[in-house]
Amino acid sequence: MANKRIRMNKLRDIIRLKAGGSSNQSVSRQLRLSRTTLIRYLKQVQSSGQSYQQLLALPEGELSAIVSPVVVHAPEKDASRYGILSSLFEYLKKELRRDGVTRRLLWEEYRKKNPEGYQYTQFCYHFGQWQQSRKVHVHLEHTAGEKLFVDFTGKKLSITDPQSGQVTEVEVLVCVLGASQYTYIEALPSQKKAFVIKGIENALRYFGGVPRAVVPDNLKAAVTKASRYEPLLNETFEDFAHHYGMAVLPARPAKPCDKSLVEGAVNLAYQRVFAPLRNQVFFSLEQLNQAIHSLLPVYNQIRFQNRSYSRKGLFEQVEKSALQVLPVESYQIREYSLARVQKNSHVLLSSDKHYYSVPFRYVGQQVKLACNEQLVEIYSGYDRIAVHERNYRQYGYSTQAHHLPSTHRFVAEWNVECFEQWAAKVGPQTKAFISGILQSKKHPEQGYGPQIKSSDLRSSLFRYSP
Repeated sequence: MANKRIRMNKLRDIIRLKAGGSSNQSVSRQLRLSRTTLIRYLKQVQSSGQSYQQLLALPEGELSAIVSPVVVHAPEKDASRYGILSSLFEYLKKELRRDGVTRRLLWEEYRKKNPEGYQYTQFCYHFGQWQQSRKVHVHLEHTAGEKLFVDFTGKKLSITDPQSGQVTEVEVLVCVLGASQYTYIEALPSQKKAFVIKGIENALRYFGGVPRAVVPDNLKAAVTKASRYEPLLNETFEDFAHHYGMAVLPARPAKPCDKSLVEGAVNLAYQRVFAPLRNQVFFSLEQLNQAIHSLLPVYNQIRFQNRSYSRKGLFEQVEKSALQVLPVESYQIREYSLARVQKNSHVLLSSDKHYYSVPFRYVGQQVKLACNEQLVEIYSGYDRIAVHERNYRQYGYSTQAHHLPSTHRFVAEWNVECFEQWAAKVGPQTKAFISGILQSKKHPEQGYGPQIKSSDLRSSLFRYSP
């Protein structure tokens, strides 16, 4: 509660730590006191004129008499002045969500219209008291366009196979913008990375813009290793966020205050989505999502309790214009893997069992492969050393001639047409003979394996010339 006196043992802890040379920031952190409260008590202690050691020796009664909570009451004579300010509280709360709007700016605007109004300190005090009375805390006030909170519901929806009647549970993703609490909900097959990314991408398209940060609740698709200080992010999810110009700020483990907005949205989803759909049967994920999306306008247009505006109205008025512009191209999921460059200047993409060439000077080194549906990019450190069109042919080779040393390029250019052209230069009988050899094998390459020297092949071709 505001202005509640702290316990004497905590006050003695403050004095003891300060006597030991601790900084205000250190004392505040260790005792979990706000710096404002700490400074207020320190001023009262220091005004007594006694040293820290003398204060520690005082009995509790005398020490208690030195400090007292500072209570500031709204002046009874200024009821009309307070009434004018209190009528602006809802407006002030809404305006603070706008990007760049501060209390100082709002106070200056207030004073222009009310020259006899409160000074800045009393303005902030009364506004803060009004916020506290409604359990509104500073950490819940979000700047427009700043954050998107993401989480899954604990309960699940289901789809039914129309043929077998088998019921399959599906995950439900909830995405909430911080300032307006504008909400998007979608059912997904699972919490796998590809589905989560696609779901968040659909949310961005629904909002029509991109916030500056996304706050996932340590989803495995987004966070490889959770930590209060340095969480390890999933490379693909981080790449997706960077594509849309968002930072990734995972919620701290066991800190529900970091994601209270989306947790509140989850509870509302049970009431406004799960409950209306509880008696319906859906035979596909698309059918289920159509039903969910038909309920979203109603969900977002319901007014906040004791407020004159809704999520939709607040989004249109405050947050929509603060969002970043959507990229023209959708994100294509990239998968990452490590591989070592083989002696033939190729690396294996294990998921496709296909080989891709890299410059021969990287033979023996470990490289990173990043691939989407169309391209395979190969990196050494932060340098991209090769790019190939993705080829799904198992055990095949995608080779760029300039990647190979000159001594290997001749062999790399071997193919059926090459040998038949050589043979045709000798004569039609030689061409027929070579074609017969190549066609007799299950695969043409078995007729000219790399173990055969080019000089031997050429000499054999001339040997059969008329």
